[in-house]
Amino acid sequence: METIVANRYASALFNLAIEENRLEDIKDSLTATTKAIISEEEFLKILKLPQITKTDKHEMIKNVFEGKIANEVYNFVNILIDKNRIGSLKLIDEEFEKMYNEHNSVVIAIVYSANLLKEDQIAALKESLTKKFKSEVEITNKIDTTLISGIRVEANNQIIDNSIFTKLSNLKDNLLKVNI
Repeated sequence: METIVANRYASALFNLAIEENRLEDIKDSLTATTKAIISEEEFLKILKLPQITKTDKHEMIKNVFEGKIANEVYNFVNILIDKNRIGSLKLIDEEFEKMYNEHNSVVIAIVYSANLLKEDQIAALKESLTKKFKSEVEITNKIDTTLISGIRVEANNQIIDNSIFTKLSNLKDNLLKVNI
């Protein structure tokens, strides 16, 4: 349910950004605003408190953000306060990011490896994935010590698993199927 609501809000802001021809500016502003609010847990808690009036919340947002972020994002945050949806800001930002990436044909790939990959390995992997998905690819490398060696890639709702752990697991499964 919360994802559906977040998607609707993100979609409204995304459509406005396209209409105003300010997609980059609004995306950057939304991301920065979200990081600022989320990183200050007490600030977010205060913005979510029903005991604090919406007028006071608007004043806090004004004091922190007015003139520092895109006007559309400033107004958007105030709408979230009015609708008691400020707690969904992080999810809205994530949904907006997905729409932005889809609009720009960008695929986000999470690459799991036993150790951090070197820059040349990431570059080669990026080139390979760009050909596979026929889109620009952004890679995030995360460590997963259970892999032993090799990599597992999650991108575009697909999993490409070339890890020793999976190969050994598959070998084990195949050996157990053999009737002697």
